[in-house]
Amino acid sequence: MARDAADPAAARKGMSGLGSQIWIAGLAGLMTLMLALQIWAGFGVISSTRAVADGDALMRETDSLLHLLQETEVTQGRYLRLQTAEALDDYRRTRGSAPVAFGQLARLAEAEKADSGAGCSVMTAMLEEAFRSMDRVIHLRQARADDEVLMAAEARQMQAVDLARQQIALAQTQIGQRISARLSAADENFTIAAGASLLGFSFAIPSAIVMFRRLRRSREQERHLRLQVEAANLQLESRVAVRTAELLRANRALADANAVKDRFLANMSH
Repeated sequence: MARDAADPAAARKGMSGLGSQIWIAGLAGLMTLMLALQIWAGFGVISSTRAVADGDALMRETDSLLHLLQETEVTQGRYLRLQTAEALDDYRRTRGSAPVAFGQLARLAEAEKADSGAGCSVMTAMLEEAFRSMDRVIHLRQARADDEVLMAAEARQMQAVDLARQQIALAQTQIGQRISARLSAADENFTIAAGASLLGFSFAIPSAIVMFRRLRRSREQERHLRLQVEAANLQLESRVAVRTAELLRANRALADANAVKDRFLANMSH
């Protein structure tokens, strides 16, 4: 009977333990999913931030090229007015920094890993044409070409410089759009990471409360089961003691009966 009384409690305890294990496994899976989502979003934030930095560097380089174009125009105009060796040296020094700037632009465009490569190539080609047109005007002035030829060369220079400026403005607009898109992507990834963290936190606290309650209930059930087992053991010991006393009395009665029988037989034999 003690075993029969303990079996339902043990079964309930087993079911409770199984439910707790299922709950823990589900919670662990959910937390793992939240962690994976946070890691994915974190990498997205890092990637977008790096792309924004690359785009910003490319934007600054286009500003430098625009400034170089303007400075080259200024030094060319000074030489055309003064026609001195010093003014020519200033022009050549400014003009000579263009290839280095073009190389830096190409490296940044490649690092940005976007559609900027083709746009920067077109911009570089237009800038090179603008610088070559300035060189032609300088050469014609040094060669004392006719005014008509010189004016035509200056007109082509103005057109080439304007086209180069327009291409720089277009490239900067495209770069700015990509930077804005990447900032938006970084914000979205950050929102996802923060949401995953908040969701995981919001699940962790109620889950901890539920697990605490389940643990306390399990301990109470275990204590109740232990008390039942102890009570059953005491009841069994009491029954064993009663049964033992009954057997002792029966043995004494049997011994007394045997003694009476022996005396009777002894008397009959005499």
